[in-house]
Amino acid sequence: MKVAITLNKISRFNIDLPEIDATRLYNHLVRAALGSETVQDSEVKKVEDTKEIVIAEEQEPKEYVMKRLVMVKCPHCNELLITVVGIKDGQIVSHKSLSCKKCHGEIPISELKLALYECPNCGVKADFFIMGDLEEVHCKKCASVIDLIWNEKRKRYISANLLERK
Repeated sequence: MKVAITLNKISRFNIDLPEIDATRLYNHLVRAALGSETVQDSEVKKVEDTKEIVIAEEQEPKEYVMKRLVMVKCPHCNELLITVVGIKDGQIVSHKSLSCKKCHGEIPISELKLALYECPNCGVKADFFIMGDLEEVHCKKCASVIDLIWNEKRKRYISANLLERK
């Protein structure tokens, strides 16, 4: 059983102990923290019940959130922000807000739209999400400008050369 002690996110101590030793250590720490003379078994039991709840919460499987690239233009300085965020069902779940790296202005989170391009110069393909009305991006390999056009049928932005093929 892993035992971890953290002091104000600065100092950390981790040790792997057999379950019986971990329980003894835990009880000893609770008694030491509350003062050994004043601790009743009922108080230790309350703390142990809390520990069991925390352990149960930690054992629940964490929901998988896909990390995806998001591009958005800052409404304050028009700088392009490119960041990786957790996305589930087309919504950002890992960030409550975004901020511009240049002007530090807050960027409101709006509807995400899928985008796909194939660079006409080097042939590199990329898919990502955009917020707002971003109409051009730079190729991740050769940095050439690629125009994005909304495709109503596919409900996504695609590069002009892909639109011609479909």
